[in-house]
Amino acid sequence: MREIRFSIKHKGCWSSEAADKFFDLKANLIGNALKNKRLWKFEAKNEIQIAEFLKFFQNHRSIDYSKLVFQQGKFAVVQVQTSSDILDLISKYNCHAGSDLSVANGFENWTVLAESSKGATELMKDLDDLGEVIVDKIGKHDPNKSQFQLTDKQLHSINLAVASGYYNWPRHITLEELATIRKVSRRTFQDHLRKAESKILKKVVEAL
Repeated sequence: MREIRFSIKHKGCWSSEAADKFFDLKANLIGNALKNKRLWKFEAKNEIQIAEFLKFFQNHRSIDYSKLVFQQGKFAVVQVQTSSDILDLISKYNCHAGSDLSVANGFENWTVLAESSKGATELMKDLDDLGEVIVDKIGKHDPNKSQFQLTDKQLHSINLAVASGYYNWPRHITLEELATIRKVSRRTFQDHLRKAESKILKKVVEAL
């Protein structure tokens, strides 16, 4: 298994076209809400900019569907559906996109796992046709170094909690609100979150 990390300024995508007007904007994928619909967390420099960005984003030609799930201050969580030629290429070459997709300064930052070296090579060749590509890594995938051994549910839960300001003081969101976004009970979401916290803290303490 090969691991590829790359950044791309994707031609025609909202991510590249938003760069000039919303240079300070940060965006992180925080999980799948429903089939083919993803949750994005956006952070702008202030409330005015996040409102302007959401208007731009929801009307962009690359967005097939969007629904504002949560907004407070300079933060917003949006459920999104888009057609993606990058995801099409990833699937074409038997590769798999990671869940840590982020956007900053007009570049989409991807982590991809390829089943073969040939698939990784062909994917990178075709990506050049979609925009400006910066390769950060092409090498052997080591699962022990890439994650804290979290399940998908635990990873999505803690990503959502961090992105939505649950760990800020004062908190920007409650457990009940987070559970509603994930469409699970409060008890279920809390269980996923606590198990993720336990695994991460154990690894951090062991590294001290």
